[in-house]
Amino acid sequence: MDKITSKESATVRAGASREGSATPLRWLRRGFSWLGPRAPHLTAALAEQVFRTPPPYRADPSEDDALFFADPFRVPFGHRELAAWSFGEGKTVLLVHGWGGRATQLRAFIAPLVESGHRVVLFDGPGHGRSGRGRSSLPEFGAAVAAVLREIGPVHAIIAHSMGAAATALGLEQTAGAARLVFIAPPAEVRDVTSRFGRALAIPPEVVALMERRIESRFLRPIASYDLPRWPARERSPLLVIHDEKDREVPFADGSRVARGWGAPLVATRGLGHVKLLRDPEVVARAVTFVVERGA
Repeated sequence: MDKITSKESATVRAGASREGSATPLRWLRRGFSWLGPRAPHLTAALAEQVFRTPPPYRADPSEDDALFFADPFRVPFGHRELAAWSFGEGKTVLLVHGWGGRATQLRAFIAPLVESGHRVVLFDGPGHGRSGRGRSSLPEFGAAVAAVLREIGPVHAIIAHSMGAAATALGLEQTAGAARLVFIAPPAEVRDVTSRFGRALAIPPEVVALMERRIESRFLRPIASYDLPRWPARERSPLLVIHDEKDREVPFADGSRVARGWGAPLVATRGLGHVKLLRDPEVVARAVTFVVERGA
């Protein structure tokens, strides 16, 4: 396992990132903790709606500058369209953001990939960014990845962040595989995600279980079938996993389990958390090197 150590402290966080959500979160916790034992099925239905609603993304105004030289296009997706952008020419590398994120979060990868002779494509997932607000889900995100892959043709590699990694695996299940993959801070099992969601909102475990069954019925697929470490070996591409040891959103143990399950190398960082990895020069360089060196 390789390590990258950040010069920034892992404890440095912008207080403004939590300030606006403190009051709504408090009321949600109170509501779910009171209603859960009294009306578990109603609570599960309400919890599912919250779980499937991407949180608002507060973009840095400078993020849109990264799209100035892009060729924008739209990808048909059911009754909607997905906003997408393309840079450069050559073998295609697709960038996939995570839940509650946005395509421009991965902007640091664009220039080095284009300079290495690749075409770079990125998009806003359903319910995210310029693809429109609304409810979404991991299955829908995976279908969106598949729609983009069908639109742009075969890709040489995919670099995906957080839940975007699981969506990438789902998308590849429905289309031709990529030559290689880079998963940054990937979650290992969806039930870990739902459990963390339940604890964050004070939802009783038995109500979380009811919510999971609702999701399984809605998408006609067992939740465990989305787990990355258990992904069928025949559908796996060569993979590099990068994860921070102090990630507070998706624990480092998740990335470690994904790497072990796929027999993939794991790069550990320290002091970058869940999102700073996406703009760390060493992380970007390691990912691009994996894509370029193995893809000659």
